[in-house]
Formats: sequence, C-alpha cells, structure tokens
Amino acid sequence: MKQRILYFFSAVIVIWNCSDLHAQQAGDLDPDFGQGGIADIDLGAGNNYCRSMAIHTDQKLVLFGKAQVDGVYRPTLVRLNTDGSLDDAFGNAGVAVGDLTFDATHHEEARSLVIQPDGKMLCVYCTDFVESSYTITRFNTDGSIDTDFGAAGSMETAPCSFFNRPRSILLQEDGSILVVGIGRNFANDLAKWTAVRFTAAGDVDMTLNGDGTWIWEPSEDTAGAYDAAQQPDGKILIAGNAYYLNENEFNEPRCVLIRLNMNGSYDDTFAEAGIGIYDVSEIGASPMAVALQADGGILMAGSITTASTGLDALLMRITTDGELDTSFGTNGFVTSNLPDTDRAQSMLVMQDGNIMLGGLYYGTGAVIPGLLIKYTAEGVQDMNFGNEEGYSTTQNNGFYGEEIIQQADGKIVLVGRNIQENIRYFSASRFLIEDANAIRENGVNPPDISLYPNPTAEKLFIRLNDCDVKKVTHFSILDNTGKLVWQSTQFMQNMPINVSHLSEGFYTIAIRFGDFTTYHTFIKTK
Repeated sequence: MKQRILYFFSAVIVIWNCSDLHAQQAGDLDPDFGQGGIADIDLGAGNNYCRSMAIHTDQKLVLFGKAQVDGVYRPTLVRLNTDGSLDDAFGNAGVAVGDLTFDATHHEEARSLVIQPDGKMLCVYCTDFVESSYTITRFNTDGSIDTDFGAAGSMETAPCSFFNRPRSILLQEDGSILVVGIGRNFANDLAKWTAVRFTAAGDVDMTLNGDGTWIWEPSEDTAGAYDAAQQPDGKILIAGNAYYLNENEFNEPRCVLIRLNMNGSYDDTFAEAGIGIYDVSEIGASPMAVALQADGGILMAGSITTASTGLDALLMRITTDGELDTSFGTNGFVTSNLPDTDRAQSMLVMQDGNIMLGGLYYGTGAVIPGLLIKYTAEGVQDMNFGNEEGYSTTQNNGFYGEEIIQQADGKIVLVGRNIQENIRYFSASRFLIEDANAIRENGVNPPDISLYPNPTAEKLFIRLNDCDVKKVTHFSILDNTGKLVWQSTQFMQNMPINVSHLSEGFYTIAIRFGDFTTYHTFIKTK
C-alpha cells in the first residue's frame, strides 16, 4: 500500500446534524444528495445504462455502465462527490471512457465493477453482440487506463464459442479476479454457467481447472450464472438459475447455488455433489445476487413468480451445507408480496446485520421507481423502514434500480438508469437508513471513541471515553465496498480485535448505541 495512506487519521461520522431534521425518516431520500436525493448524469444521446457501483476510500461513488461515445457504446465510469456532483478530478470532468480494444466494433453489456485495495478499478463487460468475449479493463484512480494490466490495460477471453455475457466480477482474497456469467456454443445452443479467473496482472489463471475456465451445463434448457461470493475458507459460491421440468411438464427456472473449491472442483460436502437446486416456486424463481451473513448463512435474492401476486422480490437463506434454511422467513424464504410487479436486482448485508434488497417496482400504471426493501437477519420485513407497507422507492417514473451499496455513514445508495423525457441518465439515489428526527429527540451526545493503533497490521483496540459501554448494542467491520466482514454484540472497554486476516486497505467500524450509530475508519497494513 502506498505510503501516503499512513497519514490518514480516524474519522467519526454520526448520523445527524444540527439542521432541521423533522422530515427525515428511515427510508427517505437524502435531500443533501443530488436533487432531492437523486443525482442524474447526462451522458448524451443513446441507450446509456448504469449497471454497477463501488465506493472509494474517500467515500466518492464510482458508477459503471455503458454510454454511447461517437456513435459507439463503450464501458464508462462516472465518479461522484459525496453530495452527488461530478468529481472534476476524475477522467474528463468526472467521466472516464474505456478504449475500443481487440478490434471490437462496439462494447455492450457493461456489467460489473470492483475496486482493488489500492484504489484501482476493475470493470467487466463483453465485446459485440456476436462472437462476444469477457473483457476486463483496469482503470487507475484518476480514471486513466492502467496499461500495466493485461494487454495495454485490458484482457479478454471467450469461454464459449459464440455467446458470452459476463454478469459479475469478484475480487478474491488472493488478488485474483473471478468473472461469472452466461455462455452458449453453436453446437447445441444450450446456455451454460461460465466462470473465468484472471491473475492480479491480468493473465488467465491456470490454477482454475487447469485452463482458467469453469463451465457447467445443466441437463435441461437454458441457464446462467449471475453472481459470486467467496467464503472465508476460500471456497467460491456461484448463484444463478437453470430450467427444469415442473410437475406439469413445463420448463421453469429454479434457483441454483454451486460451491466450488479454489481449484474449480465441486465441493462435494455442499448440497448434492456441490450443486444445490431449490424449488421455492413451481412457477419459477431466479436469484440475481448472493451474499454471506456473519454466521456463515448464505443469502440469495432475486425474483419469484407466484400465482397470487405475479413477479415479486425474493430473499432466501441456504445453510452452510447447502440446504434451504427453514428457520429463515417462511420455510427458508420470503417474498415482497407487493400488489404489482417488482424484483430484486441486488442485495447487501448491512452494517448491523440486517438485509437490504434493491431493485425496481412496476407500480400502478406506468410508474417504475427504484425499490428498497429491508429485512432483519432472520428474514422478517422491517415495517418501520420506508412507507407504511415497509418499502421505499425513488418516487419517480423510469428509475431502473440495479445495484445497492452502504456508505460508511450508513446511508444506502441505489444506482441504475433513470429515463426522463427520453434521456437515459446514469443515476444514483441515496436513502437515509436511520430515523434522524428520533435520534435528535433522544438528546444523546456522540461518544468519544478511540481506535489504536491506526494504521495496524494485527490488532485494533477500541476505547470508549466518557461513555457507558453497556449502551453498545452492536458493532461491525466493513471493507471499503461496504461489505460486512465481521460483527459482534459483545463489547468491553479497550477491546482488542484481531484484524490480521483482513486484506490490506481501508475499513470502517460501525458502533451502535441504542438508536444511533457512529462510524470510524482505520487502515489495515501488512
């Protein structure tokens, strides 16, 4: 890690200020972000679409998708300041565009973004509509292309001979890069699950199945992998769908979760020889996201089709051995049960262990706002979040929500495409996660907290000054993407936390005191 980060000091962020907070409730759009909580970035004419997002250590947001440049679609990054304005120090006035590489006529399906501990950004997309490939480009922190990665900044490979669509990128603990998605060959035209792993330098990682590629072809009809996560023991979880015959002899999508060993072999201790297939609906269901809870429970989120309400958001939990966890929700899963069509496109385990789903809601008429739904760690919908039905939206028409993330201060950001008057914006919306008015009325002063040593390589100590430690109800550690990496409900004065297993980089400790939370940043070094 660069020496300059060693001069960084611990910061404290508390979720209230001295302004008038009477209208700010949990689930409301944040009026301090963009225009009324939504930041729209106009990248010109074309079918522009933001698909993914990450957060730099300075809490600036990086949005990734495709934008039409000189009549050609290219992978495009946009960086926003914390108030939702464009960061002029990044790229060209806040926008960075990938080059046309590998003789592609244009780039399509810009899908997923991840930020390395050194701040460099890895973006995955595919080239062309036919003979498509998985392509990764790495950008420097200023938005320029990192020519030390792959071939002049990019690397491509085609796991299948015709159709290749990446869906998600995963930065593994050893620095290697896993891309999962959908592939199809000319020979049988059946869709496959595909995964390709690259080294940190951008070469194909031959330690995955001997050639860097893993492919799973279900026995029936079409299928695809949509997201991946890595367990603390290094094993890889890949979530997606596959079509199987139901009791009426119709092909319907089923939720599938596969666990692989680090070398790409199937983990035969999980489900049936490493493959779990879950019938949560006889009409069909598809997961779009996978995440881990602190206790090892595995969450999948996406959509489910029911006879009563049609397409609904779906949240389900799988045990560590691959079984549907019937202690979660109702028989292992919960659905949104909203009166109109809605679906979850992404999910996160929050700083306090609760769960947030993000996506879109086809409300009454033609209204299509972005959607957030909050659940407890046990799968119970939080009816105190958002409106009286227990959900929150961007309250506009045309916001297609794609991905959510939690900032260090606890606020939730949902990004996607916002279509307004035929303009397709890269768009970010930010929501309050706390009832700020209730916090203010409690009249509690923020506690004085010390983290030391900071930076640290092995142990971090927490001390509360002039504060009753019994008031601490929960605290957790999050990485620089907002991902939960550790949590506990047990706290004592000068408590030591072993952080030696964490990768080098910036982390946030969130400490909960009754009705409010404070956030403190520390640096993990080698």
